[in-house]
Amino acid sequence: MGLFLQKYRASIIVFTLSLSANLLYFAFFGFGYAADETAYRNAALRLFAGDVEFGMLRLYLVYVAVLGIFFEAGMDRLGVVVFQVLVFSAAAIPVFHLARKLAGNPAAIIAATLFVGNLSVLKYNFYLTTDSLYISYIVFYVWLLQGIDRRSIAGVTSVLFFITCMGLFRPSSWILVLIAYVYFALIKISQPRAQIAFLTGLSAAFVIAALNLKEINAGQQGQLMYTALINGEITASYADWRLTMPASDASHEPSIRSFLSYVFTFPFASAKLIGYRMLVDILHWRPYYSFLHNLIDGIYLGLMYLCASVFAFRNLKNRLVLLTAGVVIATLVFIGLTWVDWDCRYSTHVIPLVGILASGAVKFTRLPNFLRIRR
Repeated sequence: MGLFLQKYRASIIVFTLSLSANLLYFAFFGFGYAADETAYRNAALRLFAGDVEFGMLRLYLVYVAVLGIFFEAGMDRLGVVVFQVLVFSAAAIPVFHLARKLAGNPAAIIAATLFVGNLSVLKYNFYLTTDSLYISYIVFYVWLLQGIDRRSIAGVTSVLFFITCMGLFRPSSWILVLIAYVYFALIKISQPRAQIAFLTGLSAAFVIAALNLKEINAGQQGQLMYTALINGEITASYADWRLTMPASDASHEPSIRSFLSYVFTFPFASAKLIGYRMLVDILHWRPYYSFLHNLIDGIYLGLMYLCASVFAFRNLKNRLVLLTAGVVIATLVFIGLTWVDWDCRYSTHVIPLVGILASGAVKFTRLPNFLRIRR
Protein backbone atom coordinates (compact mmCIF):
# COMPACT_ATOMS: atom_id res chain seq x y z
CA MET A 1 0.00 0.00 0.00
CA GLY A 2 2.84 2.34 0.88
CA LEU A 3 4.56 1.69 -2.45
CA PHE A 4 1.28 2.29 -4.30
CA LEU A 5 0.73 5.63 -2.58
CA GLN A 6 4.33 6.64 -3.21
CA LYS A 7 4.15 5.69 -6.89
CA TYR A 8 0.83 7.41 -7.58
CA ARG A 9 1.06 10.21 -5.02
CA ALA A 10 0.89 13.03 -7.55
CA SER A 11 -2.11 11.50 -9.35
CA ILE A 12 -3.99 10.95 -6.08
CA ILE A 13 -3.32 14.53 -4.96
CA VAL A 14 -4.47 15.97 -8.29
CA PHE A 15 -7.64 13.84 -8.31
CA THR A 16 -8.46 14.79 -4.71
CA LEU A 17 -7.92 18.50 -5.32
CA SER A 18 -10.07 18.39 -8.44
CA LEU A 19 -12.83 16.60 -6.58
CA SER A 20 -12.61 19.17 -3.77
CA ALA A 21 -12.83 22.05 -6.25
CA ASN A 22 -16.00 20.54 -7.72
CA LEU A 23 -17.57 20.07 -4.29
CA LEU A 24 -16.73 23.66 -3.40
CA TYR A 25 -18.26 24.91 -6.64
CA PHE A 26 -21.43 22.89 -5.98
CA ALA A 27 -21.69 24.26 -2.45
CA PHE A 28 -21.82 27.80 -3.83
CA PHE A 29 -23.67 27.40 -7.13
CA GLY A 30 -25.52 24.05 -7.09
CA PHE A 31 -26.88 22.39 -10.24
CA GLY A 32 -27.03 24.15 -13.59
CA TYR A 33 -29.92 24.01 -16.03
CA ALA A 34 -29.53 24.44 -19.79
CA ALA A 35 -32.10 24.89 -22.54
CA ASP A 36 -30.72 21.78 -24.30
CA GLU A 37 -31.43 19.54 -21.32
CA THR A 38 -35.03 18.77 -22.19
CA ALA A 39 -34.08 17.63 -25.69
CA TYR A 40 -31.34 15.34 -24.32
CA ARG A 41 -33.72 13.91 -21.73
CA ASN A 42 -36.41 13.17 -24.29
CA ALA A 43 -33.92 11.57 -26.66
CA ALA A 44 -32.52 9.37 -23.87
CA LEU A 45 -35.99 8.18 -22.88
CA ARG A 46 -36.88 7.46 -26.52
CA LEU A 47 -33.63 5.58 -27.09
CA PHE A 48 -34.27 3.19 -24.20
CA ALA A 49 -37.85 2.80 -25.37
CA GLY A 50 -36.49 1.46 -28.67
CA ASP A 51 -37.09 4.62 -30.70
CA VAL A 52 -33.96 5.95 -32.43
CA GLU A 53 -35.75 8.54 -34.55
CA PHE A 54 -34.79 11.67 -32.64
CA GLY A 55 -33.35 13.68 -35.53
CA MET A 56 -30.31 15.86 -35.00
CA LEU A 57 -29.61 14.36 -31.58
CA ARG A 58 -28.59 11.10 -33.24
CA LEU A 59 -25.29 12.92 -33.78
CA TYR A 60 -25.02 12.99 -29.96
CA LEU A 61 -25.84 9.30 -29.54
CA VAL A 62 -23.09 8.47 -27.03
CA TYR A 63 -24.14 11.18 -24.58
CA VAL A 64 -27.80 10.36 -25.06
CA ALA A 65 -26.98 6.73 -24.21
CA VAL A 66 -25.06 7.79 -21.08
CA LEU A 67 -28.04 9.79 -19.87
CA GLY A 68 -30.37 6.89 -20.66
CA ILE A 69 -28.30 4.48 -18.56
CA PHE A 70 -28.55 6.70 -15.49
CA PHE A 71 -32.23 7.45 -16.06
CA GLU A 72 -33.01 3.73 -16.41
CA ALA A 73 -31.12 3.08 -13.16
CA GLY A 74 -33.26 5.68 -11.42
CA MET A 75 -30.35 8.00 -10.60
CA ASP A 76 -31.41 10.90 -12.81
CA ARG A 77 -29.60 14.26 -12.46
CA LEU A 78 -27.55 13.43 -9.36
CA GLY A 79 -26.16 10.25 -10.87
CA VAL A 80 -25.15 11.98 -14.11
CA VAL A 81 -23.51 14.89 -12.28
CA VAL A 82 -21.55 12.61 -9.94
CA PHE A 83 -20.33 10.64 -12.95
CA GLN A 84 -19.32 13.82 -14.78
CA VAL A 85 -17.45 15.13 -11.72
CA LEU A 86 -15.57 11.84 -11.26
CA VAL A 87 -14.58 11.71 -14.95
CA PHE A 88 -13.51 15.35 -14.83
CA SER A 89 -11.41 14.75 -11.70
CA ALA A 90 -9.80 11.75 -13.38
CA ALA A 91 -9.06 13.91 -16.45
CA ALA A 92 -7.08 16.29 -14.23
CA ILE A 93 -4.48 13.51 -13.86
CA PRO A 94 -3.46 13.35 -17.56
CA VAL A 95 -3.54 17.18 -17.67
CA PHE A 96 -0.92 17.16 -14.91
CA HIS A 97 1.23 14.43 -16.46
CA LEU A 98 1.04 15.77 -20.03
CA ALA A 99 2.24 19.17 -18.84
CA ARG A 100 5.00 17.57 -16.78
CA LYS A 101 6.11 15.55 -19.78
CA LEU A 102 6.40 18.76 -21.79
CA ALA A 103 7.98 21.12 -19.29
CA GLY A 104 8.48 19.62 -15.84
CA ASN A 105 6.86 19.89 -12.42
CA PRO A 106 6.11 23.64 -12.26
CA ALA A 107 4.31 23.42 -15.62
CA ALA A 108 2.33 20.41 -14.39
CA ILE A 109 1.14 22.27 -11.30
CA ILE A 110 0.19 25.35 -13.35
CA ALA A 111 -1.72 23.29 -15.95
CA ALA A 112 -3.64 21.32 -13.32
CA THR A 113 -4.48 24.53 -11.46
CA LEU A 114 -5.73 26.20 -14.64
CA PHE A 115 -7.89 23.12 -15.29
CA VAL A 116 -9.54 22.58 -11.90
CA GLY A 117 -9.62 26.26 -10.92
CA ASN A 118 -11.38 27.60 -14.01
CA LEU A 119 -15.02 28.26 -13.14
CA SER A 120 -15.92 28.50 -16.83
CA VAL A 121 -14.84 24.87 -17.17
CA LEU A 122 -16.02 23.56 -13.80
CA LYS A 123 -19.59 24.76 -14.19
CA TYR A 124 -20.40 22.32 -16.98
CA ASN A 125 -19.93 19.38 -14.63
CA PHE A 126 -23.27 20.33 -13.10
CA TYR A 127 -25.25 20.66 -16.35
CA LEU A 128 -26.89 17.86 -18.30
CA THR A 129 -25.20 18.74 -21.57
CA THR A 130 -22.36 17.15 -23.53
CA ASP A 131 -19.82 19.79 -22.50
CA SER A 132 -18.46 18.32 -19.26
CA LEU A 133 -17.74 14.84 -20.58
CA TYR A 134 -16.50 16.25 -23.89
CA ILE A 135 -13.96 18.47 -22.11
CA SER A 136 -12.72 15.44 -20.18
CA TYR A 137 -12.75 13.27 -23.30
CA ILE A 138 -10.51 15.68 -25.22
CA VAL A 139 -7.90 15.40 -22.46
CA PHE A 140 -8.04 11.57 -22.45
CA TYR A 141 -8.00 11.65 -26.26
CA VAL A 142 -4.64 13.42 -26.34
CA TRP A 143 -3.33 11.15 -23.58
CA LEU A 144 -4.29 8.03 -25.53
CA LEU A 145 -2.95 9.24 -28.87
CA GLN A 146 0.37 10.62 -27.65
CA GLY A 147 1.58 7.11 -26.81
CA ILE A 148 0.32 5.44 -29.99
CA ASP A 149 3.85 4.93 -31.38
CA ARG A 150 4.64 2.63 -28.44
CA ARG A 151 1.46 0.56 -28.66
CA SER A 152 1.02 -2.85 -30.22
CA ILE A 153 -1.25 -3.40 -33.23
CA ALA A 154 -4.02 -4.51 -30.88
CA GLY A 155 -3.49 -1.43 -28.72
CA VAL A 156 -3.54 0.95 -31.70
CA THR A 157 -6.67 -0.73 -33.08
CA SER A 158 -8.42 -0.44 -29.70
CA VAL A 159 -7.57 3.26 -29.38
CA LEU A 160 -8.73 4.08 -32.91
CA PHE A 161 -11.91 2.03 -32.49
CA PHE A 162 -12.75 3.86 -29.24
CA ILE A 163 -12.09 7.27 -30.81
CA THR A 164 -14.19 6.35 -33.87
CA CYS A 165 -17.12 5.34 -31.65
CA MET A 166 -16.75 8.61 -29.76
CA GLY A 167 -17.39 10.39 -33.06
CA LEU A 168 -21.05 10.02 -32.10
CA PHE A 169 -20.55 12.05 -28.92
CA ARG A 170 -21.21 15.38 -30.66
CA PRO A 171 -20.67 16.68 -34.24
CA SER A 172 -17.33 18.34 -33.45
CA SER A 173 -15.91 15.03 -32.19
CA TRP A 174 -15.63 13.86 -35.81
CA ILE A 175 -12.82 16.41 -36.14
CA LEU A 176 -11.00 14.45 -33.43
CA VAL A 177 -11.59 11.22 -35.34
CA LEU A 178 -10.03 12.74 -38.45
CA ILE A 179 -7.02 14.05 -36.50
CA ALA A 180 -6.53 10.65 -34.86
CA TYR A 181 -6.30 8.83 -38.19
CA VAL A 182 -4.02 11.51 -39.65
CA TYR A 183 -1.76 11.21 -36.60
CA PHE A 184 -1.82 7.42 -36.93
CA ALA A 185 -0.81 7.65 -40.59
CA LEU A 186 2.06 10.01 -39.89
CA ILE A 187 3.38 7.97 -36.95
CA LYS A 188 2.68 4.37 -37.93
CA ILE A 189 2.85 4.35 -41.76
CA SER A 190 6.44 4.74 -42.89
CA GLN A 191 6.05 4.76 -46.69
CA PRO A 192 5.20 8.24 -48.09
CA ARG A 193 3.07 6.83 -50.91
CA ALA A 194 1.09 4.71 -48.47
CA GLN A 195 0.60 7.77 -46.26
CA ILE A 196 -0.67 9.85 -49.17
CA ALA A 197 -3.03 7.09 -50.31
CA PHE A 198 -4.37 6.59 -46.79
CA LEU A 199 -4.89 10.30 -46.13
CA THR A 200 -6.50 10.88 -49.54
CA GLY A 201 -8.96 8.05 -48.99
CA LEU A 202 -9.68 9.24 -45.46
CA SER A 203 -10.36 12.82 -46.59
CA ALA A 204 -12.62 11.62 -49.39
CA ALA A 205 -14.60 9.44 -46.98
CA PHE A 206 -15.19 12.37 -44.61
CA VAL A 207 -16.26 14.73 -47.39
CA ILE A 208 -18.63 12.17 -48.91
CA ALA A 209 -20.14 11.44 -45.49
CA ALA A 210 -20.63 15.14 -44.70
CA LEU A 211 -22.31 15.80 -48.03
CA ASN A 212 -24.58 12.77 -48.00
CA LEU A 213 -25.50 12.17 -44.37
CA LYS A 214 -28.95 13.69 -44.01
CA GLU A 215 -28.54 14.89 -40.40
CA ILE A 216 -25.39 16.83 -41.34
CA ASN A 217 -25.87 18.07 -44.91
CA ALA A 218 -29.53 19.05 -45.07
CA GLY A 219 -30.32 18.70 -41.37
CA GLN A 220 -30.10 21.29 -38.63
CA GLN A 221 -26.28 21.32 -38.74
CA GLY A 222 -26.11 22.26 -42.42
CA GLN A 223 -29.02 24.68 -42.22
CA LEU A 224 -27.57 26.61 -39.29
CA MET A 225 -24.09 26.77 -40.84
CA TYR A 226 -25.37 28.17 -44.14
CA THR A 227 -27.85 30.61 -42.60
CA ALA A 228 -25.29 31.95 -40.12
CA LEU A 229 -22.77 32.36 -42.96
CA ILE A 230 -24.92 34.35 -45.38
CA ASN A 231 -26.24 36.48 -42.50
CA GLY A 232 -22.69 37.24 -41.37
CA GLU A 233 -23.40 36.12 -37.79
CA ILE A 234 -20.36 36.43 -35.53
CA THR A 235 -22.20 35.43 -32.35
CA ALA A 236 -25.15 33.10 -32.82
CA SER A 237 -28.53 34.85 -33.19
CA TYR A 238 -27.19 38.24 -32.11
CA ALA A 239 -27.98 40.92 -34.67
CA ASP A 240 -25.66 43.64 -33.34
CA TRP A 241 -22.51 41.63 -34.12
CA ARG A 242 -22.74 40.81 -37.81
CA LEU A 243 -20.72 41.42 -40.94
CA THR A 244 -22.31 42.43 -44.23
CA MET A 245 -21.81 39.46 -46.53
CA PRO A 246 -21.93 39.52 -50.37
CA ALA A 247 -25.28 38.59 -51.86
CA SER A 248 -25.28 35.34 -53.80
CA ASP A 249 -27.02 35.16 -57.17
CA ALA A 250 -27.60 31.45 -56.75
CA SER A 251 -30.66 30.13 -54.97
CA HIS A 252 -29.68 27.48 -52.46
CA GLU A 253 -31.47 25.38 -49.92
CA PRO A 254 -29.63 25.63 -46.55
CA SER A 255 -27.15 22.74 -46.41
CA ILE A 256 -23.45 21.87 -46.21
CA ARG A 257 -23.33 21.86 -50.02
CA SER A 258 -24.74 25.40 -50.12
CA PHE A 259 -22.31 26.45 -47.40
CA LEU A 260 -19.28 25.16 -49.34
CA SER A 261 -20.55 26.71 -52.57
CA TYR A 262 -20.83 30.13 -50.90
CA VAL A 263 -17.37 29.84 -49.27
CA PHE A 264 -15.72 29.00 -52.61
CA THR A 265 -17.64 31.81 -54.34
CA PHE A 266 -16.72 34.44 -51.71
CA PRO A 267 -13.53 33.14 -50.05
CA PHE A 268 -12.25 36.47 -48.66
CA ALA A 269 -15.53 37.55 -47.08
CA SER A 270 -15.98 34.06 -45.63
CA ALA A 271 -12.39 34.00 -44.27
CA LYS A 272 -12.94 37.39 -42.61
CA LEU A 273 -16.09 36.15 -40.88
CA ILE A 274 -14.37 32.94 -39.76
CA GLY A 275 -11.46 34.98 -38.36
CA TYR A 276 -13.79 37.27 -36.39
CA ARG A 277 -15.63 34.28 -34.95
CA MET A 278 -12.42 32.60 -33.85
CA LEU A 279 -11.12 35.79 -32.24
CA VAL A 280 -14.24 36.57 -30.19
CA ASP A 281 -14.50 32.97 -29.04
CA ILE A 282 -10.83 32.71 -28.11
CA LEU A 283 -11.16 35.83 -25.93
CA HIS A 284 -14.74 35.04 -24.80
CA TRP A 285 -15.94 38.49 -25.83
CA ARG A 286 -19.69 38.99 -26.04
CA PRO A 287 -21.65 42.21 -26.75
CA TYR A 288 -24.06 41.51 -23.87
CA TYR A 289 -21.25 41.05 -21.30
CA SER A 290 -20.06 44.09 -19.36
CA PHE A 291 -16.92 45.94 -20.46
CA LEU A 292 -15.12 44.72 -17.32
CA HIS A 293 -16.16 41.12 -17.98
CA ASN A 294 -14.87 41.26 -21.55
CA LEU A 295 -11.67 42.99 -20.41
CA ILE A 296 -10.84 40.40 -17.75
CA ASP A 297 -11.63 37.45 -20.02
CA GLY A 298 -9.68 39.03 -22.87
CA ILE A 299 -6.55 39.61 -20.76
CA TYR A 300 -6.65 36.19 -19.06
CA LEU A 301 -7.36 34.14 -22.17
CA GLY A 302 -5.22 36.34 -24.40
CA LEU A 303 -2.19 35.73 -22.17
CA MET A 304 -2.95 32.02 -22.01
CA TYR A 305 -3.15 31.67 -25.79
CA LEU A 306 -0.05 33.86 -26.21
CA CYS A 307 2.00 31.70 -23.83
CA ALA A 308 0.67 28.55 -25.52
CA SER A 309 1.59 29.90 -28.96
CA VAL A 310 5.12 30.87 -27.88
CA PHE A 311 5.74 27.47 -26.31
CA ALA A 312 4.29 25.62 -29.32
CA PHE A 313 6.35 27.57 -31.87
CA ARG A 314 9.53 26.90 -29.90
CA ASN A 315 8.79 23.17 -29.72
CA LEU A 316 7.47 22.35 -33.18
CA LYS A 317 9.50 19.13 -33.34
CA ASN A 318 7.74 17.72 -30.29
CA ARG A 319 4.95 15.32 -31.33
CA LEU A 320 2.88 15.95 -28.22
CA VAL A 321 3.02 19.70 -28.83
CA LEU A 322 1.96 19.26 -32.46
CA LEU A 323 -0.90 16.94 -31.51
CA THR A 324 -2.17 19.22 -28.73
CA ALA A 325 -1.87 22.37 -30.83
CA GLY A 326 -3.50 20.58 -33.77
CA VAL A 327 -6.57 19.69 -31.72
CA VAL A 328 -6.89 23.28 -30.46
CA ILE A 329 -6.49 24.83 -33.92
CA ALA A 330 -8.86 22.35 -35.59
CA THR A 331 -11.50 23.00 -32.93
CA LEU A 332 -11.23 26.77 -33.33
CA VAL A 333 -11.45 26.50 -37.12
CA PHE A 334 -14.53 24.29 -36.75
CA ILE A 335 -16.09 26.98 -34.53
CA GLY A 336 -15.25 29.59 -37.15
CA LEU A 337 -16.86 27.52 -39.87
CA THR A 338 -20.03 26.80 -37.92
CA TRP A 339 -21.08 29.41 -35.36
CA VAL A 340 -20.07 30.91 -32.03
CA ASP A 341 -22.47 30.00 -29.24
CA TRP A 342 -23.77 32.73 -26.94
CA ASP A 343 -21.87 31.51 -23.84
CA CYS A 344 -18.45 30.69 -25.37
CA ARG A 345 -18.75 27.02 -24.45
CA TYR A 346 -17.36 25.58 -27.69
CA SER A 347 -13.91 27.11 -27.24
CA THR A 348 -14.07 26.15 -23.55
CA HIS A 349 -13.74 22.53 -24.69
CA VAL A 350 -10.05 23.04 -25.52
CA ILE A 351 -9.06 25.38 -22.68
CA PRO A 352 -7.41 22.46 -20.78
CA LEU A 353 -5.17 21.80 -23.79
CA VAL A 354 -4.36 25.50 -24.13
CA GLY A 355 -3.48 25.47 -20.43
CA ILE A 356 -1.12 22.53 -20.94
CA LEU A 357 0.75 24.38 -23.70
CA ALA A 358 0.66 27.71 -21.87
CA SER A 359 2.11 26.17 -18.71
CA GLY A 360 5.10 25.06 -20.78
CA ALA A 361 6.14 28.71 -21.09
CA VAL A 362 7.43 28.43 -17.53
CA LYS A 363 10.50 26.79 -19.07
CA PHE A 364 11.48 30.19 -20.47
CA THR A 365 11.43 31.86 -17.05
CA ARG A 366 13.95 31.76 -14.22
CA LEU A 367 11.53 29.89 -11.98
CA PRO A 368 13.58 27.08 -10.41
CA ASN A 369 12.36 23.52 -10.65
CA PHE A 370 12.17 23.14 -6.89
CA LEU A 371 8.97 21.11 -6.85
CA ARG A 372 10.17 17.55 -7.00
CA ILE A 373 7.16 15.26 -7.32
CA ARG A 374 7.58 11.55 -7.73
CA ARG A 375 5.93 9.82 -10.63
